[in-house]
Amino acid sequence: MATDSLPLSPIRQMSLETQDADKGEDRISNLPEDVLVHSLSFLPTKEAIRTSVLSTRWQTLWMSLPNLTFTDLLYLHSNQDRVRELRASFMKLVDRSIHHRNACIRKLSLSLQKEVDVFRLNSWLCAAIRHKTQSLDLFLSEQEYVILPHCLFTSESLISLVLGMECTLRAPTPVCFSSLKFLKLSHVKFNDVQTCQELFSGCLVLEELVLQECNWKNISEINIDIPPLKKFSLSNYTSRQVKRVNCKIKINTANLSHLSCQNFLRVQLVPYNPLPALESAQVDIFGVINREEDGRRAVQLLAGLKNANSLYVTNDSLLVLDGAENPEADLPTFHYLTQLYVRPTCCLPDVGTVGAVMYLLQKAPNLEFLSIASEFQGQDLDWFFQTLPCFSSRLKSFCIMNFEGTAASIQLLNYLCQHAPVLKKISLFSSNELTEEIKDQVLQVLGDSKRVKIGFYL
Repeated sequence: MATDSLPLSPIRQMSLETQDADKGEDRISNLPEDVLVHSLSFLPTKEAIRTSVLSTRWQTLWMSLPNLTFTDLLYLHSNQDRVRELRASFMKLVDRSIHHRNACIRKLSLSLQKEVDVFRLNSWLCAAIRHKTQSLDLFLSEQEYVILPHCLFTSESLISLVLGMECTLRAPTPVCFSSLKFLKLSHVKFNDVQTCQELFSGCLVLEELVLQECNWKNISEINIDIPPLKKFSLSNYTSRQVKRVNCKIKINTANLSHLSCQNFLRVQLVPYNPLPALESAQVDIFGVINREEDGRRAVQLLAGLKNANSLYVTNDSLLVLDGAENPEADLPTFHYLTQLYVRPTCCLPDVGTVGAVMYLLQKAPNLEFLSIASEFQGQDLDWFFQTLPCFSSRLKSFCIMNFEGTAASIQLLNYLCQHAPVLKKISLFSSNELTEEIKDQVLQVLGDSKRVKIGFYL
């Protein structure tokens, strides 16, 4: 293979391009500094630093980069004899990059898999805050505990903050994020209720909050009352916490438009009142206490989502809901709900779960779009749909994911074509190509009607 056919590294290519083939003129280096720095910003931090060997002009350009990304993963897989040397070199590089610069830092990302000296870590964070950092991502894997510097929690420049750390978060007080709009906490263990409460109360202009796999063992109840908050996501799938946690998170945000709740009900999300501005909600909950209590908590959550325009709910959530003492009476009417998605796999193995779907449909008189993720298996569906008001007056589009053409699904399509007068579209998705026999059965259900269009999709 010819040498010139081999791909060049970004640095080697840039080195060649800086020299004019005929005149030996360094044309790239003569560009304005802001243009060069902007060009470097498209390279990974490690590659950008390597450009310092190109010429004298390039030696310090990388120190003006607005975005810095550092990870110690680069040396962890090296020969063990060199790990200590490479780690020391990595620390010095971060020191130099953050401390010895004049330009502001737009974004700083630090990912540290090995334990780092807290004093050194905090010196980096303080320097970043002094350089008016707008976005900070910090990931710590092996820290036993960390007390982050007070200047971080009173920053006036931070707009986005991501903290991923499998250790206890100790936030000094007071907390005052005057510009922070996005906050994500991942695998964080909260030390006590007061620290946790003060952290959220100090987010004065926060618009999006993500709580992912946090440890709520020390928290019994907290209130999230952030008026500007528009998006909220709570996820706790880690089963190791199930027996040790019983936490209630109350949320009271009048401007919240998007909510996602994916967790075991040991961490209970409770809207103070029905969220008035809610547009969409995703619910994927798992019961872990007892059937009736889990069902009660599911009803309480859904009641707070009654103003949603679209609702995504999983089959697991329906199973939990069906355990409530009287869900049909306790669920509110979803007057504004126009789209309902049952996700991700709705096999509906028993009549009780089919009933849980019916509870929602009976409470959604204005539903225009319904999507289920699989077929109703082995059920007589006439009783199921005969009392649903949305089918006779509102439903315009219906979708089945993982369609297989069972007798129950054909019965369902037949019922829809006969009893949903405003229905215009049916979409059937299957993982495999449907046989011509199944397609013919579906088309026979449609008959000569030109009102309903049926689409088959892979």
